[in-house]
Amino acid sequence: MTTKDGYVSESSLRAGPFDLGYTIEGSGMPLLVIGSAIYYPRTFSRTLREKLRLIFVDHRGFAPARTEYSAGDIGFETVLADIDRLRAHLGLERFAILGHSGHGYMALEYAKRQAERISHVVMVGTGPSHSARHMALADQVWEETASPERKAIFAGNG
Repeated sequence: MTTKDGYVSESSLRAGPFDLGYTIEGSGMPLLVIGSAIYYPRTFSRTLREKLRLIFVDHRGFAPARTEYSAGDIGFETVLADIDRLRAHLGLERFAILGHSGHGYMALEYAKRQAERISHVVMVGTGPSHSARHMALADQVWEETASPERKAIFAGNG
């Protein structure tokens, strides 16, 4: 868990064939950040750690698999159950939850199902849908409106 001064603690929790990593940083109100315990700690400012206990957790899409797995091991319902498994493991009774992009849907659905445990839901950059139709429309808008310079930068060529 978190050290006394509120700074970094790293560990993992076994969930089926996966090891769900988590990193805890800071002190204050707990904020569970769904996605990656490796990537997301790099994207949040240091000053947030002075007010919040940031709990960065892997979901199965980011966690290493220790054995073979099937489609049933990676479904939405399983990911939601993992969030609650991590909550219980970490002893969180009431906390805020954050999801970025597609993880926003996970945060929102978990909050709907566990409303008594959630103080706040934060959805960052979460679109109205991640359906194939919506993603195709987003790609079309990008192709029609982004400048060649922006496309080159995005592609890593600029």
